[in-house]
Amino acid sequence: MSLPPLQPSNVKLHAFGSHIVKPLGKTKVKCRTLQDDIVEVVFFVTEVISVPLLSVHACLTVGLLQTSDACNVVMPLTLDSFFRNFTDVFCGVDIYAKEYHIQLQEGAAGVIQSPRKIPWFSPG
Repeated sequence: MSLPPLQPSNVKLHAFGSHIVKPLGKTKVKCRTLQDDIVEVVFFVTEVISVPLLSVHACLTVGLLQTSDACNVVMPLTLDSFFRNFTDVFCGVDIYAKEYHIQLQEGAAGVIQSPRKIPWFSPG
């Protein structure tokens, strides 16, 4: 089986931790979907040693993901309605009998951790 040739690509892949990965190139590979259809999927080839990732677009193309046209119902959220609608989350195990106070060491500084990144790509 011969490997398909790499074509140049100007895409920048954004990896975990805000790292930008420049691919060596891209190639189209024929893949069989879960419905036994044959589709061409674009793969970006990199020098990064990691587990291969499929984009949302590729997963939709080969049928690993499906979209839904479900309606989103938006209701005004107040503190009272939040506790009323999600009582199961705030009842049961791990309820404190009284209000709890956490005492920090004197001079301790709080640390805000940045949210974790998810991979995505941007053309150009």
